[in-house]
Amino acid sequence: MNISFYLPFVSCHGTANKKVAPTARQAGDAMTIPPPPWFPPSFLVPYAAADLLQLSTQGLDGMALYGFLQEQRHDICIASTYCSRGTYLKPWGFSLLKEQRKVALSRQSTTKSTVWLSCHCSDTAPDLLGPHCRRHLSIPYVVYQPIPPEHGHRFKIGSLAGQWLNRRALQRADLVFIDRKTTEQQLRHALPLQRIQYIKPRLNPDHFSFDLVARRALREYWSVGEQRIVMTTAMLRPGVKTIGVRKVIDSCQRLRQRGLETLLVIAGDGLDRTLLEREAREKLADQVIFIGKIPRHDLYRYYSAADVFAFPGIQESRGLVFLEAQAAGLPVVACADWSAADTVVHEKTGLLAPASQPDRFTGYLERILTNREERITMREAAKNHVRSNHAAEDGYRLVQRAMEKIVARKNQAYS
Repeated sequence: MNISFYLPFVSCHGTANKKVAPTARQAGDAMTIPPPPWFPPSFLVPYAAADLLQLSTQGLDGMALYGFLQEQRHDICIASTYCSRGTYLKPWGFSLLKEQRKVALSRQSTTKSTVWLSCHCSDTAPDLLGPHCRRHLSIPYVVYQPIPPEHGHRFKIGSLAGQWLNRRALQRADLVFIDRKTTEQQLRHALPLQRIQYIKPRLNPDHFSFDLVARRALREYWSVGEQRIVMTTAMLRPGVKTIGVRKVIDSCQRLRQRGLETLLVIAGDGLDRTLLEREAREKLADQVIFIGKIPRHDLYRYYSAADVFAFPGIQESRGLVFLEAQAAGLPVVACADWSAADTVVHEKTGLLAPASQPDRFTGYLERILTNREERITMREAAKNHVRSNHAAEDGYRLVQRAMEKIVARKNQAYS
């Protein structure tokens, strides 16, 4: 396949490494029409291979899909480096959008693309190029993992234009790949079911492999000896994230009252960090450590040091954090009502408690911490489960086959 790849969701501050010299191909993908001298240059982000790797480690696995398709010998090129974030709120950018559409169309005359692939479009960064090029070139238009709005974002007046543009783009897609159940439910009101394909949340297990050296080093640094470690990871922001972390703190407090001493390690940062730190110190004294925001590519070291991962996952729609923990060999304790049920196998790779029975969550945490044999069994089962059922490469193959079928049908229709 000849694939035109586009990423609307690029930081307005730019992610390009200005010190990296572009390759011949990347130079060919650079924009040919300069922006007006008065236009903010941050809207034009000429990202290179180093930037794709950086974005991939941040969790935007559309970048990893890009690399996979290249490895499969598909001819894939960057269709445009135009950043659409917030463009609908900046009328002075419409002239640049018009020029970028011309650039994208002219580029297709040389690349002869057979399919357009846009990744991670959203209400704040809708795809303003893909639908336009699809209409003029009569090629299939595929969207990979559109990003749902933040909780409450859909009710903000300023986001209405972005919502409309994003919905309009998705309605023109021949196929939309999603890995969130909530996104699937939202899209059913805009697209026929046959144009929506759900793919289980996936990651590269090798990025979260168990590291014995890191385990020993961190446990020695924390001076925990043989003490059991409970780990949780979340953005410490107001709402369900804070409620979930508070639930873990309360459970560890109850275990401490029962005579089970544990160390709680909390990774993440946000507006509620100070509040949670104060509450945790009151309830757990010195048996809690806030390690702050950890780069995603470094999380495996901290997972390796822990003995169990605990987080309710209230209203979580993707559950990627549960996959990360399991890939590193951590049994999971979570609630069964949301995404954990799609990523954790109850009684095999972890324990899932009904949200209506909060005491079960604490009981399950105690069970894993006090039962060494079960903990070891779950540890190995968790690693195997992620590699067998949630490996990113398997998901990318599904995407590749689906795109090939669309292209074949399109070619057949015109033959």
